[in-house]
Amino acid sequence: MRQLPTAFALSFLALCLLGPRDALAGVWRETPVTIKAHDGVVLAGSVLSPEGRTDAPGVVILAGSGGNGRDGRIQGFPAYRVIAERLAADGVAVMITDRRGVGGSGGRWRGETIEGRARDAVLMLRRLAQDPAVDPRRVGVLGHSQGGWVATEAAAQAPDAVAFVVLMAGPGQSVLDQVVTDQTNQWRLAGRSRAGVAFNGLVLRAGLSTVRLLPTRCEIAALETLCGVIHYSPASALPKVRAPVLALLGARDSLVPPRPNVGLLSRGLRNTDLTIRMFDEANHQFWKAKTGASAEYASLTPGYVPDFLDTISDWVRATPPRAEENQRAVSVPNPSVRHPEERD
Repeated sequence: MRQLPTAFALSFLALCLLGPRDALAGVWRETPVTIKAHDGVVLAGSVLSPEGRTDAPGVVILAGSGGNGRDGRIQGFPAYRVIAERLAADGVAVMITDRRGVGGSGGRWRGETIEGRARDAVLMLRRLAQDPAVDPRRVGVLGHSQGGWVATEAAAQAPDAVAFVVLMAGPGQSVLDQVVTDQTNQWRLAGRSRAGVAFNGLVLRAGLSTVRLLPTRCEIAALETLCGVIHYSPASALPKVRAPVLALLGARDSLVPPRPNVGLLSRGLRNTDLTIRMFDEANHQFWKAKTGASAEYASLTPGYVPDFLDTISDWVRATPPRAEENQRAVSVPNPSVRHPEERD
């Protein structure tokens, strides 16, 4: 038999020595996609599909608050695209979309409700399940920050569509409590006195409670975004979630801090399998941070902390197909909850 050319032989040997993640790197395609939302608005996005697969898991990424495009750029860092491309390279199909009124999507993101976003998310999940590369029993959702509320609400609304949930700094608190927690933490990290922080927190809570009395769709410019979401609490949705959940938290996250969210998520997600992973030096974006204050973002180097992307990819790929039990609104007894100790 003729000898293989040296360069080809070395390349073949290198491929054999690579792990599954490295061998698959880059073997994916991106396809534009549109979804007609529950109210008729057309949402635009992309699906990143691994080549040569018919049994791939699928993930719909749900953005946090604000006018995010499908890449989820923060200080120029394409947060959601980095996750999507890594997962696609590892053999997972991913859908990323533009928020309403951003990029190719119609409508307006201001004034959206968590429940409305969840209905849209279910349509995205069902669309991704139709991709030829995807096993429809292995389609789940990854929600960042506000998107975490949307993710669990979607899993509660349509258990037949959701095989798993990844919460990326997804809160267990209500919207009102989370806003107060965030702002009081910013005041505390800025060096304000304990008494001043406590007093300002009470004033803020009173003001937000007043906003809750306004209609969900209010046209007051400064309050339009809050009116749609300020009433929302995940307390009723969390116990309805049947799909396994991976909750990712940053120990230096001042917006969605581990305490009290670890306890709230653990108690709320009592009817499913919950895994919590804490990243010691991570802020709300899972960048390496010093204090976690919003004010320090400009001084940080954008990029995910070590093991963050590995954790998501490994967990998603290891999660089994959706069980028939997840399609029925029945109680699942005594879930397996794995999490570290709560910390400040």
